Amino acid sequence: MKKTFTLLLLVLLTGKVLAQQDEHFSHYMFNSFVLNPGYAGLAGAGEFVLVSRAQWLGYGGIGEGAPSTTAASFNMPILSLNSGAGAHFIHDRLGATVINRFYASYAYHFVIGKGKLGFGGRAGVYNMGVDGTLYVPPTPGEDPAIPSGSESQYRPDFDLGAWYATEKYYVGATVAHLMRSQFNLNTELAVNPLEHHAYLTGGYVFKPTYALTVTPSAIFKYEFARGEYQFEVSTLANYNEKFWGGLSYREGDAITALVGISALKENQLRFSYAFDYTITGQDGKKPTSHEVMLSYRLPRPEAGRKPIVRTPRFRH
Repeated sequence: MKKTFTLLLLVLLTGKVLAQQDEHFSHYMFNSFVLNPGYAGLAGAGEFVLVSRAQWLGYGGIGEGAPSTTAASFNMPILSLNSGAGAHFIHDRLGATVINRFYASYAYHFVIGKGKLGFGGRAGVYNMGVDGTLYVPPTPGEDPAIPSGSESQYRPDFDLGAWYATEKYYVGATVAHLMRSQFNLNTELAVNPLEHHAYLTGGYVFKPTYALTVTPSAIFKYEFARGEYQFEVSTLANYNEKFWGGLSYREGDAITALVGISALKENQLRFSYAFDYTITGQDGKKPTSHEVMLSYRLPRPEAGRKPIVRTPRFRH
């Protein structure tokens, strides 16, 4: 597994940077269920996660609005069925464009070797809206490819994912937007298909001392239509299951610092903050982005029962 993880990192070091349609999160290692429906229920207890991101703070573009994203999710195990289920909602705004997404997920669990595999799917609704009144063309006159008023369309969406985790490592793969739904926002001159995306992620746990855990992780994002991709690598150190901090590098974009804390019995409540500093393309962006994550894990379904797998991104 160590060799496989190292090879993955080396492969990610070349290629075109992804101009992806989907949102990204600096807290991707804490937001596994939103990334992958196969993760549903694998943590062994119900969990609420809320992530809010303010990107390029102070940016003034179309609509005078910096990009912002909020994701809220809940997933839980269904022990009697060897499975898990959950739902999540994402609100994403970029200037005059607003996207709302709602999904329901289900995953079946298999015990394989020393770990557990979750294979699942999710179905949902993808809503895209544009307020054409916020667009100011660079030259006088109307652009027929841009709606003159507010337009909104709803389309079905479907993803598949698999997630495998042991005490020491985890790997996951997702294929998103399988239906490749089309959006034209009532103008035939501009059709925006929801392109197929793939996500690969993984992490490995090192424990140099009794109180200290170090977890390097990575995520790889690929868009099939243009053959573009982006990777992000991170390392987090967790002290005594209570405090953590780390650094990330996102190819062609930014470096990130993360800090967090756990509270309550068995670290059920967790809070984390991420600060992004843009290192490329600052002329078209603002240099800083901010993201917060809050999660709460419910008591385990059966007193004294531990899950077969404790996901290494958070050792409970």
